[in-house]
Amino acid sequence: MPKYLLFVLFPFVCSANASALQIAGECHDGLADGAYVATAADGVVRIEGSYARGVRQGEFTFYDPRGSRLIVLPYSAGYLDGTVRAWHVAGSGSEPDPVPKLVSDIRNGMVEGRHQTWYPDGSKRSKVEIAGGDVVSFETWSEQGAVLEIKDVDGFLNADLQGDFRYYENLERVLEAFPPQC
Repeated sequence: MPKYLLFVLFPFVCSANASALQIAGECHDGLADGAYVATAADGVVRIEGSYARGVRQGEFTFYDPRGSRLIVLPYSAGYLDGTVRAWHVAGSGSEPDPVPKLVSDIRNGMVEGRHQTWYPDGSKRSKVEIAGGDVVSFETWSEQGAVLEIKDVDGFLNADLQGDFRYYENLERVLEAFPPQC
């Protein structure tokens, strides 16, 4: 079985041009060091996180245009490390909180441990346990809740994780395009 690199993420929905983000960040000795907040022109916080001596440290939280959480990315010394949590984009506004989309344990940039996903209605989609880069257990369900038999587990996971990876790269580009001004 192949090793499963982290490919995590979801649409960072921008209602306004990204150039309209206002960045507030702390600096020390010319390096980003402390709280980081990116706010849209309408005043809605879109990103919160923190830096330590120029690298991402701790959780970076991304929000949709209404201020609902989309994804939380944990960083350690600038690298993704910890439990990634993501939510489906909220609908018309009647929902109290977005529905969970993904929970994935990441160690040193790789999925290591659980990787769970949900459909937009909150029902289970998949549950995977990965240890040492190998799939230990795998379950997946249809939107109606029926257990699905997947013959090509590697193909399913690679396709699933590839989409996540593209989103992660996009969020990384947003952070790189809007660093604290030190």
